Amino acid sequence: VKPTAPTGLSTSQTSSSTIDITWSPSTDDVGVRGYRHRGGAHGWSAEQTAPNVTISGAVVGTSYTVYVQAVDTAGNYSDESSVTFTVRDMSPPVFTGSLQFSAITPTSASVTWPEATDNIGISRYEYRVNGGNWVTTMTSRGTTINGSANTTYSIEVVAVDSSQIRSAPLLGSVYLTDVDRPTSPSITSKSQLNSTTLQVNWSASTDNIGVAGYRYRTYDGTAYSAWSSLQAGTSANIAGLTIGKTYTVFVRAQDAVGNVSLEASTSQLMSDVVKPTAPTGLSTSQTSSST
Repeated sequence: VKPTAPTGLSTSQTSSSTIDITWSPSTDDVGVRGYRHRGGAHGWSAEQTAPNVTISGAVVGTSYTVYVQAVDTAGNYSDESSVTFTVRDMSPPVFTGSLQFSAITPTSASVTWPEATDNIGISRYEYRVNGGNWVTTMTSRGTTINGSANTTYSIEVVAVDSSQIRSAPLLGSVYLTDVDRPTSPSITSKSQLNSTTLQVNWSASTDNIGVAGYRYRTYDGTAYSAWSSLQAGTSANIAGLTIGKTYTVFVRAQDAVGNVSLEASTSQLMSDVVKPTAPTGLSTSQTSSST
């Protein structure tokens, strides 16, 4: 009497080339000795005792039918049971290098990534900056990050294969730094408004990302004053100066990230420009016919 045929055959794919097959044990009047299996027209395997088998070397996209038989202790074989499955891709793409940054400016940087490899082929690449929306590129392996100076930007790149399996991400970051100072202002005029106040005017500076403003300070031949607070205008009225002292005024521009220009300067001897009050209370007293 032959054993009952194996039942409940099921598959579990563990990799792109490996499939586990399990079944419910057969029964027999004298006892089941083991099982054997074959794939398609291939010959039967050696007998085994466990109700499962691992199929290796399978090819992605290929359909397979595996047959299983039980055998009892007397050598009787059961009817065949079978299961059919198609091997699906489970292997993610793999990058073989790292992100490369170049052409870094205060507001942009170029980034490229290596070609990914995959068992069935790469469909596309996707990237995102600072955790934003994913951007798809079909063939290009690079992009340009646009941003603000003195800011760090992170980028994440994945490869996607024809089975829509995503690779582990390539991660990197770049710091957009501005090292260009503004052009120096030029002193255009100066005038003493009163005995202790000097007005200085200068031309506007330029900068690659924008001038934030200007600061000035004075030197009286002995000590420097502190730099003024940042101002947008190109003119300053400097008060509290001392008559008889020569002051040198220094002016510099500053950009949005703190880079400062070379200083422009002008000197002025502070003089007394306040006229005396007019004489008052004039009166006459005749002391002779002619005086």
